[in-house]
Amino acid sequence: MVHQAWTALWRSFDVYTDNMSELRALLVAAETNEKLQTELFQNVRAPTVRTAYFRGLDKTLHNALAGAVSLVDHTRRHVAENFPETNFSKDFEAANSTVYEMPESAFLRRFRNYLLHVGHAPFKMTGTLAVKHGDKGTLTVWLISEELLSAENVWTVPARKFIEDHPDGIPLLA
Repeated sequence: MVHQAWTALWRSFDVYTDNMSELRALLVAAETNEKLQTELFQNVRAPTVRTAYFRGLDKTLHNALAGAVSLVDHTRRHVAENFPETNFSKDFEAANSTVYEMPESAFLRRFRNYLLHVGHAPFKMTGTLAVKHGDKGTLTVWLISEELLSAENVWTVPARKFIEDHPDGIPLLA
C-alpha cells in the first residue's frame, strides 16, 4: 500500500517536472535563439511564430502551475496518510508552512486562479536584436504587473505586495 502511494506521488512529481522543463525550454529558447527572437519581434510578416510561441507559453505556464499545485496537494495527503504524528510529518509541515508564507508562493497560488478565472497571462517582451554579425540578441518575457494588479478580487495582500514589488514586471525566467 505504501509503495502504491509513493508511486502515485512520484507520478505527480514527474508531471510537475515535465511541465516545468517544457516551460523553461520555451523561455530559454526566447532568450537564446536569435532566429526566434527575430520572429517574436518582427512586425513585417504575419505573426505566425509569435502567435504559436505565446500559445505554447500559455499552455505550459498553465500546466506548470497546475502541476505544482497538484504535487503540493498530493504530497500533503501522502504525508498525512502515511506518516501521521511522526517527526517526518512535523518537519514536513514546518517546511511546508515556511514555503507557504513566502511572497512568491502567495503570488503563484493566486496567479493560478487568475489564469483559471480571469484570463491569459499578460506577457510583454523586452530585448535587443542582433543586427550585425557578432552581435548577440537578448529577449526576456515578463508578466505585466500593472495589468495583473488591475484585476479586482484576485490578489491577497501578500500576492498584491509581491506584484507591487515588481513594478517593471515579473520576469518568467530569473
